Amino acid sequence: KLTVIGITGTDGKTTTVSMTAHILQQARIPVGALSTAFLQIKDSIEWNETQKTSPSPFIIQSFLRKLKQEGCTHAVLECSSHGLVQGRLHHVQMSVAAITNTSMEHLDYHGTLEQYRNDKGILFQMLKGKGAKVINRDDETYEMYADIPSKETFVYRTKTQEAVSDKQLAVSEAVETFWLSDISTMPTGSSAVLHCGEETWELSLSLPGAFNLENA
Repeated sequence: KLTVIGITGTDGKTTTVSMTAHILQQARIPVGALSTAFLQIKDSIEWNETQKTSPSPFIIQSFLRKLKQEGCTHAVLECSSHGLVQGRLHHVQMSVAAITNTSMEHLDYHGTLEQYRNDKGILFQMLKGKGAKVINRDDETYEMYADIPSKETFVYRTKTQEAVSDKQLAVSEAVETFWLSDISTMPTGSSAVLHCGEETWELSLSLPGAFNLENA
């Protein structure tokens, strides 16, 4: 009964969850969010005292139930690799699955970087061939996750414009590619021009750092 958006990755998960929830809220869509830093139900935001990215499945299901009771239609969840492997997100029906990036982290648990990335890929498998996936063209996981079926695929990159034709995606998938140009960073914020096809938008953030443009 909820449209669930799952976001995973090594860096930028919490920021991206916050941005996604904010965008939905500004669009007057009743939304809740669960992240390492905070719990959000519509306008109410509280500190996540557990500091766990993906808590137990009982807590997650209870939170989703509360969102529904409070009239939310959308939920944004930060999904850790540990949580995905350990089944903390079992029985959550994902509508959107997104990845920020991957780098060498948690190898003490996953063993290898390849296994870590495979474990992150569980989130995209949870789409069960439906919904939409959002993947990073600049990350080494791009081809791995592009192979996982979904109804729609959104590709983003920050380095240079490049068509997605170098990776054959399922014919049934609608693919859209977003990229950035004119990137500018300042101590007080950052800006860029966002492209998709022939369309462009000015992107301006009150957050410094080029990595936040990628999160956005």
